[in-house]
Amino acid sequence: MNLETVVGHLRTWIRQASRPGPVTRPGGTTSSAGRPVGVPRSRGVEGLRPSRSGAGIDGLVVWCNRSTARTRRHLRSLQARWARPPSLVAGLALLAGCGTVGTLPKAITLHDFGPPGKVIYAPAIPLRLLEVRAPSWLGSSGMQYRFDDAADQRRLTYTENRWVAAPAELIQTAMRRAFDLALPDGGGCLLRIELDEFSQVFDSPTTSHGVIDARALLISPRADALLAESRITVSAEAASPNAAGGAAALRDASHQLIGEVADWLGTLEKGAGGDLDTKRACR
Repeated sequence: MNLETVVGHLRTWIRQASRPGPVTRPGGTTSSAGRPVGVPRSRGVEGLRPSRSGAGIDGLVVWCNRSTARTRRHLRSLQARWARPPSLVAGLALLAGCGTVGTLPKAITLHDFGPPGKVIYAPAIPLRLLEVRAPSWLGSSGMQYRFDDAADQRRLTYTENRWVAAPAELIQTAMRRAFDLALPDGGGCLLRIELDEFSQVFDSPTTSHGVIDARALLISPRADALLAESRITVSAEAASPNAAGGAAALRDASHQLIGEVADWLGTLEKGAGGDLDTKRACR
């Protein structure tokens, strides 16, 4: 049974349940009009009142679609006024929460980075653990985009497209697949990536690119001492000015980020011109 059928049955049940009959107040007294004695005749929700035809409920459903927050407050009031069972009010709340009665919600398209890449890096520095962190504004699975305009500070999100996970989790999974973290002798440093930006940037209505701005940190396993850090910014052109183009561009930019991190690790060892004795520092 699909959602439209369920909603149809629920509306029919609500019409039948909404026909006023003898209603008993807590003291047990009822009025001839079917409402509790002592409760004034009320116009109900914004001029709507229950009727034998059920039009009051239909009007309420239409009104519910305008304001979910106000609907919840009025539904609690209606439960008290009509003395209807809580299940009736719950049904109304369900209809109100659907946005448009009888209309299925639009499908959400989920994106990821595709199958695992074929490039495997053997880190020049022994790594015990790899983690990716992100600030709060990159903590959801929303696909974010913005415009390359200094005066436009909006950070927007596609409504019908989302990532399968938050950006930090996507990049961390891709990096763990790409990096060989096998350490037969134990030990190893911690590699931490801190994301600052992960979004699709529009240069014009028809052109855009994916941008990742991050900081790479190499941390000693002892006392969490910072051994080295580097700022890395990568970008990739989007093939189309939409969510699908942005997803592909950010996937390509993520692969670039992984490659640049691997190259950076290769420059830290003393034998490669760096300042670190990584075999000693990462024990």
